[in-house]
Amino acid sequence: MPAAFAAVLAVCGCQPVATVPKPARGGTAVEALVGQPTVLNPLFEANDSTRDVDSLIYQGLTSVDSQQQVIGVLASDWSVSADHLTYTFNIRDGVKWADGQAFGVDDVLFTFHILQDLEYQQPGADVWRQVGVAAGGPGQVVFALRAPEASFPLTLRVGIIPKHIFAGMAPAQIASSPYSGLRAFGTGPFKVGSINQLAITLDRNPYAAPQPYLDQGYRRAADRDHGEPVGERPFRGRRQEQVVGRAELGNGFHWVPPLTLTSTDARRCGRSAAAADLISSGVTSA
Repeated sequence: MPAAFAAVLAVCGCQPVATVPKPARGGTAVEALVGQPTVLNPLFEANDSTRDVDSLIYQGLTSVDSQQQVIGVLASDWSVSADHLTYTFNIRDGVKWADGQAFGVDDVLFTFHILQDLEYQQPGADVWRQVGVAAGGPGQVVFALRAPEASFPLTLRVGIIPKHIFAGMAPAQIASSPYSGLRAFGTGPFKVGSINQLAITLDRNPYAAPQPYLDQGYRRAADRDHGEPVGERPFRGRRQEQVVGRAELGNGFHWVPPLTLTSTDARRCGRSAAAADLISSGVTSA
């Protein structure tokens, strides 16, 4: 072996090898909420804070990925008729609600029939009443449109709610149910653990697939002047690892400052700002 080549190998062998840290499971994240969440049900969202929380609890048939492409979530795939008036969605198998009950076609039909109910008076209700929704073949839901709409799959990001919890309730009863608040759960990575005047605690959904890395997330009421969670300002100016210790992150997680969790751009990608930042920092599964 030439001496020069051997010298190059010796030098290269001494160079550190860059490694990408792997996220570990466990820990708790603290996030600021600007404004008070209202009804924790995707059919009754009144503000962005509610949407941010709901996006971690509920899932829709579709979402939007980082490349701005519509992808299936609770739907595995779909097809469109030649005249672009009929969309047939195949519902994903093996999905469970956070209480362990199986998710299926009936939940999807129930959700969209509530959206079409004459007693449902939320924005967009008139639009949904123009769409036909029915069961198709096994594991399928069929949507019939009055006119072609290329962006229709994008509208199906609305969160699906559990029929076995809300069946028999009028829209107003669904909105006032404890399952649209203190006991809210869906098929998403988290479910409501507790709610008080200062914070919402989200616990890991044990049936979510994939499982989130975090055990819990705290959504604290924000100081409107500083964008910080109430009670967190004493930690301003302290070292990052001290704040992380207060938030019980650890295990290689990254602290996400409250102000970075209110991005509108993240919501355009089909995630709440909270979800987008937690995913990008390795705290939850993509």
